[in-house]
Amino acid sequence: MKIMIKIFFAFVMCSYMAFGAEPILKVSALPSDSELEMYEESEGLFALKVLELYRTCIILETQLALMGIEPKSKVFQPTFEELEDMDFRIIRKYHRIAMNLEKEVLSAPNTDRQLLLERINQLEKQLSDTVSDMIVMKGKITNEILNEMIARLIEQDQLYSDNLQLLRQQFFLNCRDYTTIFSIAGTGNVFVSNGGDHVTNDPGLGVKGAVNIQKLFGFWQGIDFWYEYLSPNFFTKYDIMGTDYTEKWGTNMHAVGLGAKLAVGKSENLVHGLNMQLGYFWGKGEVVNRPTSNFSWDGYNINIEYFFGMPSCEFPFEIFVDFSIYHSFTKNLVFVTDVQGYNRIDLGKTHLGLSLGVRYNFWRSPF
Repeated sequence: MKIMIKIFFAFVMCSYMAFGAEPILKVSALPSDSELEMYEESEGLFALKVLELYRTCIILETQLALMGIEPKSKVFQPTFEELEDMDFRIIRKYHRIAMNLEKEVLSAPNTDRQLLLERINQLEKQLSDTVSDMIVMKGKITNEILNEMIARLIEQDQLYSDNLQLLRQQFFLNCRDYTTIFSIAGTGNVFVSNGGDHVTNDPGLGVKGAVNIQKLFGFWQGIDFWYEYLSPNFFTKYDIMGTDYTEKWGTNMHAVGLGAKLAVGKSENLVHGLNMQLGYFWGKGEVVNRPTSNFSWDGYNINIEYFFGMPSCEFPFEIFVDFSIYHSFTKNLVFVTDVQGYNRIDLGKTHLGLSLGVRYNFWRSPF
């Protein structure tokens, strides 16, 4: 494009110079001091003025070159720093160069008319050839750019599909290395008591939740804080004058503590391991609608859990079996009743529990 512009200027100037060695473009007067201050206040006006003077310098320099005269005043392209500085001395600099070039044209001898006409014909042909070459070159470059863009789009589409498949496998199909942030489980539990024939226990229901502490506080990676609620089904049996009499107890037990979940094995189809927990429990119970028969017990418990599940975030469930030890260092588990002969049924300080449950890991993270 720059070559084409120079050829065009040369063609126009040769046509003009065929009639005399006059400047093809008159240099305008230097702006007054007040006008210069106005240019310094606007980046756009300042840049336009400098480029206008630079264009004038290029035209006069080309005219001298076509006349076979080496210009004494050199023309330099304005730099970005000059345009950014917005110093009025830059305008004066290019105005001074333009004035010097104009004087050189005026002082030059008249050029031979025939030579200039021949030069005009030569430039006209060169301009036509240059335009044709530029059109062909532009079409070729455009086709190359389009082909490259199409290839790039195809590549990006394939890369997007591959990444989407990888993300799906990572986040939805295989998350065995993820950390569970929060989980909740439903359990069925039973206590193994040494109450003999006087106290029995049917399976009861419970719920258990766990939160990963490391994700909340930034330490103790792999340690969970857990809470469990149990509703055991205790029954007391009495032999009153040869007749068996049974009472159902309404019981609520709570437990909180810390646990460490350790995976023993991981494969494409199964993840299994142990969950070791230590906590504090408390509970109380009473015969339904008869609060004079009651018990209150608290202490420490140890849970040893074996779990297994699928390593898939699409099925974030685990099945587990839990063996628990409940122990109090200070008090026994005593069922206090108002039944004569069975006022205190002492079961001792230590009891065992078994639970079977299903855990839902509904919040997992790979980070």
